[in-house]
Amino acid sequence: MAARIVYAEDEYDIRDLIAFSLRFNGFEVLEARNGQEAVELVLAYKPDLVLLDVRMWLMTGYEAYEMLKSIDETKEL
Repeated sequence: MAARIVYAEDEYDIRDLIAFSLRFNGFEVLEARNGQEAVELVLAYKPDLVLLDVRMWLMTGYEAYEMLKSIDETKEL
């Protein structure tokens, strides 16, 4: 079973390139366009790894990280 990664990046070209590279190397990748989408994906799918861009609209990677750390079921990710 492939490791599952939630990857958040607001710039489409960068997100597409990184997600393609990760998939090519055998990972399952769930893509988010901002921190809020990343938090929703993490809560729904419980990934093995979360990669967050720090500067995104709606919710930054820093804000998403703080939110995930404040939730009991995701604070150990």
